[in-house]
Amino acid sequence: MSRWPISRRQALGGIGAALSVLSLPRLGRAENGVRAYKLRAAPATQQLVGAAGPRTAIWGYGEQSPGPIIRAKQGERVRVLFENGLDQPSTVHWHGIRLANGMDGVPFLTQPPVKPGE
Repeated sequence: MSRWPISRRQALGGIGAALSVLSLPRLGRAENGVRAYKLRAAPATQQLVGAAGPRTAIWGYGEQSPGPIIRAKQGERVRVLFENGLDQPSTVHWHGIRLANGMDGVPFLTQPPVKPGE
């Protein structure tokens, strides 16, 4: 029997869960009932081929891909400030939420693309 109240596996699992929560976008202060988040697209690298494989150049949000999950309750209003840190125009295409067609992120169809640096 171990003298520690939790196993090393449980401790590492808890640390991993805590780090994953820290990687989520910061929940902004609710102002007038709207939660605000910042989302920045930028070049990054990611391990895609396993631990022994090379790192791969990607476009990500906060140096991760897929991007962070933004959770909201049904009916809650959310405002996302998008910054384009890429070297070409971009948009954000949303999945899993109902929103006005003009906010769906299809460049030149539902909205103009966001220029680099904007």
